[in-house]
Amino acid sequence: MKFACDVMLGRLARWLRLFGYDVFYRKDADRSALLRVAREEERIVLTRAGNFRELSEIPPYFIITGDDLDEQLLGLHRAFPSLDPFAGFLTRCAECNVLLEEIDKKDHQDSIPPKAMLIEGRFCRCPACGKFLWPGTHVTSIKERLERLFPDA
Repeated sequence: MKFACDVMLGRLARWLRLFGYDVFYRKDADRSALLRVAREEERIVLTRAGNFRELSEIPPYFIITGDDLDEQLLGLHRAFPSLDPFAGFLTRCAECNVLLEEIDKKDHQDSIPPKAMLIEGRFCRCPACGKFLWPGTHVTSIKERLERLFPDA
């Protein structure tokens, strides 16, 4: 499942990327660019705008209601029950949408904080933006939130 989020759903786009989903999102993409990308790449459009029904030849879409991220995620899961927040968890850069590359932290000691070097687990780097990701407290809090929201996943 691939998504295209409109400009009002940047936070949701980041979270879906954390789940491992391929999400097109650009702050500067207007509605025509969003729809073009969704059609060409067979993506489901996620939008806050309710006036998509008036357009012809639109790709599949889902209107996101509410401002609360948890509500948005739960609503999306109700609409798409196969959405699994853990299937590809932390395999994609939340910023760039690029698949992360697993690294040996010893090869990047100069770029990773000393405290992080003490952590055991999977370390990754985004090949596009160069950001590093490791199983720190932020990852634990994200997992706890998802386990609370999706206890049956």
